[in-house]
Amino acid sequence: MTAYYYLNPANESVGPLKPDEIRRLVEAGVLSSEVMVCEEGGEEWKSYSSVFDHSPATPPQSAPAPLGPPKSAPLNGQGGYPSWFPMASMVVGIVSILFSCVPGFAFVLAVPAIAMGILAAVKSKVEATKRTQAVTGVATGGVSILIVLASLAFGIIGSPFNQEASAIERVLRGEGAVIRQAKSKYPRNSINQTRFVAGQMQSIDTSRCPPDFRYAFQQHVNAWEQAVPYVSANTGLTAFFEGLYAGYTEDYGVIGTANYQAQMALRYVDSTFHEVKSISAKYGVKIPQF
Repeated sequence: MTAYYYLNPANESVGPLKPDEIRRLVEAGVLSSEVMVCEEGGEEWKSYSSVFDHSPATPPQSAPAPLGPPKSAPLNGQGGYPSWFPMASMVVGIVSILFSCVPGFAFVLAVPAIAMGILAAVKSKVEATKRTQAVTGVATGGVSILIVLASLAFGIIGSPFNQEASAIERVLRGEGAVIRQAKSKYPRNSINQTRFVAGQMQSIDTSRCPPDFRYAFQQHVNAWEQAVPYVSANTGLTAFFEGLYAGYTEDYGVIGTANYQAQMALRYVDSTFHEVKSISAKYGVKIPQF
């Protein structure tokens, strides 16, 4: 059976109701026989008497101005967005802040929290409490996004609230850039790579770093410089002469000496860098990978 909406004195659509239910309201005097009705899914409002060819003796009421077509499932009493938007916006916004340590997840939550909050607060006619919930959802979602952006920025530009850590991070990124450049300029040539790194390391500015880090980093720079002659001596020609010398003197212990010394020099480089990282960690530095 077709259902109908009717307009109450406040000009709000009520329903859907069956025709008999509306008829009983008219007969009881609750509604006027001239009350405006609209078929569910329809668009045209007509008086009750014109639709249902009978009108009980009830005093007519002034017919309110027709509204737009009723909805089969009105979003809320004021024709705006769903009534659960404000609460959902607030809850999702708060959860996004709680999960701000997981940037991707927090961002996915924050965006709908802001969207629902704006729609509920601006587009809908909501009561004060729900408007407060909507505003809270927008605010918490916005804060969550700011936290995500800040965490991403700090990972790129360092730690702005810790000047010592920020200075150390710049130094470590500088070394990483030197090493990558060496590998790019001299692929498969460890001798030239070592020389290039040792020559460039002294130009890295450590003046803003704490004293213990500056000392440890200078030891690390010195280790690179000390490694240059040992790595440079570790060639095929050196190995050839070691073999000749061993054959002539029967002292075969000299074979592989250059390679051993080069490996020990590079291990010392690693050892000094380990010390640099230990001191960096003490200042809360994020150690870059290179």
